[in-house]
Amino acid sequence: MKWINVKDKLPEKNKVVLAYGKTTYADNNDFEVRECWVKVDVTPPLWRYDIGCCGDEYYLENVTHWMPFPEKPNESNTATNYSICLVCYLPIDPKRGHPSYCGK
Repeated sequence: MKWINVKDKLPEKNKVVLAYGKTTYADNNDFEVRECWVKVDVTPPLWRYDIGCCGDEYYLENVTHWMPFPEKPNESNTATNYSICLVCYLPIDPKRGHPSYCGK
């Protein structure tokens, strides 16, 4: 799966995707990856990632990229022989080792 620039393409209407942007409550300039429900029939699109206990809705802002979720695992591809990095949450390749780009 590859990230898709929002300038190139938007997800289908009312899809749940992974999105890269800023949370509406963040006091800093950090971007985050969140699971979002996307409403694309408005301008700009709304990227909702949560609904609070009182019905408050939380959105990602300044979304630059998105990607669809991968397919669910089936019986033949559920076995894994790798571990997950606890810094970047990416798989550690058993042959090549830790991902060098995560900063660990």
